[in-house]
Amino acid sequence: MQALGPLAKGFYQISYVVAELDQAEGFFKRTFGIRRFGRLNLKARSAEFKFKPGFPGLNGAVALADMGGMELELIAPTGPGWYADFVRRKGPGLHHLGFRPGLRNEDFDAALAFLRGLGHEPVATGTAVFDVPHSDGRIVPARTQFAYFDLEFGGASCIEISVPDEAFLALKQAVKGGLTLSHD
Repeated sequence: MQALGPLAKGFYQISYVVAELDQAEGFFKRTFGIRRFGRLNLKARSAEFKFKPGFPGLNGAVALADMGGMELELIAPTGPGWYADFVRRKGPGLHHLGFRPGLRNEDFDAALAFLRGLGHEPVATGTAVFDVPHSDGRIVPARTQFAYFDLEFGGASCIEISVPDEAFLALKQAVKGGLTLSHD
């Protein structure tokens, strides 16, 4: 059996695509005792995305919570795209598992190379930079690098590898604490 290589130490997230965030949040609160969700509705000010030919794009609103030390991510489609296609084909449910192989570009590159070495190509990759407002009025840039791999052909869910910078990591922690950040 092949080990997960650079992914093994970084499993941190379970992500569901849902039809509607408020209903899904209520379900997870009642069923699993989640105390609070925060929303992340920031638009990237710059993004470098590459998609596999025919990939429908990414359009979704995100709610984050802590579930026993694991990050729970709920994504509701906000227009046509991959998440809307998922709900149409399967209904709401488990979409992907998230792996953070480290916090350096080299960690991301190693995880990407590992999966490519197994014959998997990402359906979407990218780096996004967000302007994050702080309570003191400052705007701080936050960056995250990601790649999605669709493994449904093998009977698995999709997986995402991501490497955030410290500002984006801090932002996600604040959102999981119940903060909602939004701007156009």
